Amino acid sequence: MGLLGRLTGWDAQKEAHNAVVASHFVDHADTDTKRRLIECIIKIQHEVKGRYAGSKDEILADLNRQPRSVQMNLVALACNNLGVQPNVRGFQFNDVSNPYRAKDGDIDERIEFAVRWLNERFPAKVSWPGNSCRVNFTDWLQGISTVEFECPSCSQRLRAPGGGHLQITCPVCKHSWTQST
Repeated sequence: MGLLGRLTGWDAQKEAHNAVVASHFVDHADTDTKRRLIECIIKIQHEVKGRYAGSKDEILADLNRQPRSVQMNLVALACNNLGVQPNVRGFQFNDVSNPYRAKDGDIDERIEFAVRWLNERFPAKVSWPGNSCRVNFTDWLQGISTVEFECPSCSQRLRAPGGGHLQITCPVCKHSWTQST
C-alpha cells in the first residue's frame, strides 16, 4: 500500500495480523515445516541482501536477535513463497512491503488488537507470547523447538522448549511466572 498505508496505519495493522497468525501457525507446525520455512527465509535474505547477507550462520544469528513480530512476519513471507496456508480456516497471511517494519511504533498495541479481532471472528483461539519471546531459528534448522524470552523481573535472556505453557523460574533473580512458548 506504500506511503498511504504507512500514514493510515493500515500496513502496521497487517504486520500485526501476520505476526499473530504466523505465531499461531508455528505453534502447531511440525519440525519439517519449520525447517522448510527457515530455509526459505535464508534464501529470501540472500535474494534481498545479495553478497551482504553473510553466511547462513550470520543470517540465523541476525534473525534470532529480531523481535518476535519481525520473526513472524518473515515466517508469513516464507509461507506465502512456499504456498503454505495458515492452519485455521479463514486465516490468511497479508503481503507486507518490509517485514522489518513490524518492530516500529505501536506494534504491541496493534498486536493486542489483532488478537482480539481474530479471537472474535474465528473458532481457533490465538494468543501472543510477547515480542521478547523470540524464536530460535537455528534450532528449527536442526529440528529442535525452543524459544528465547526475557525474565519480566530482571530482563535475563532465557531459553525453553517451545510449544505450550511452562512454569518458569529465572535462575538469576528467582522470579517465577507462567510463559506461553
